[in-house]
Amino acid sequence: MEVDKDLQTGSSAAVRPEPVSLPESMPQAARGAQTTSHRSRILRKLDMHILPLMFITYGLQFLDKALLGYAAVFTFRIDTHLLGQEYSWVGSIFYFGYMIFEYPLAGLLHSFAISMYLGFLIFTWGVTVVMSNFCVSFAGLMISRFVLGTLEGAVAPCFLVIIGGSVFEMNFFHADCSTLAHWYTLEEQPLRQVLWFLGTPVFGIFGGLVSYALGHTHTAVASWRLLYIIFGSVTAIWGVFFACAFPSSPGQARFLTEHERTDATLRVLSFPPNTCT
Repeated sequence: MEVDKDLQTGSSAAVRPEPVSLPESMPQAARGAQTTSHRSRILRKLDMHILPLMFITYGLQFLDKALLGYAAVFTFRIDTHLLGQEYSWVGSIFYFGYMIFEYPLAGLLHSFAISMYLGFLIFTWGVTVVMSNFCVSFAGLMISRFVLGTLEGAVAPCFLVIIGGSVFEMNFFHADCSTLAHWYTLEEQPLRQVLWFLGTPVFGIFGGLVSYALGHTHTAVASWRLLYIIFGSVTAIWGVFFACAFPSSPGQARFLTEHERTDATLRVLSFPPNTCT
């Protein structure tokens, strides 16, 4: 079967290739079994490569915003000269940035490749976390937390686009169907949504253990500053890796064969709720 290269690159001019025809001599039961096995193999590959990247990213997103709580048990308030309700405002300002910029940043997803766009956001918020350890005043903390909320706000909507594909994008962003990031059918989406969201409790446990360990170290750098430096650096490095490893569409998935890339796109496009007309 000759595959249209435009389909693999997500071009709006893409024309769907005809499904692969199996030999007529093959029994119907065998033909169905082969098709089911082939689709299961594609789904398994998607789960093994896509979900771990999303799981770790969302875990880091939760961990980086939760660092404020870990830092509070150390000398954070004293070192940053917080008084009265200022600590509460430092915690709250994050969600103002999140709320204001969540929709606009998610809407920009269609202007850039998913991998590069999310990779840039992850790297930038990692740098923001590292720079937060230099804050010594209420004003500095308010700025860094607002910027952090702004950058992290796009992650969950973008993940919904990656998993949910056409339904979410066409309803909220009025996207052209040929440019959508289709990965999973409607019946496959709930479990995958749960799996990447599990990064929140898992990384919350991990962050608590690291915080406990750093609290028993004796260095010239305050323990809460080490938290911001370590986790911010990890996030920034992860952003670069994410940009290189995450495919922007099934047609660009290097872990799939040429034939599997086409079928990975067609299997979702042919599913009724996701069908583009």
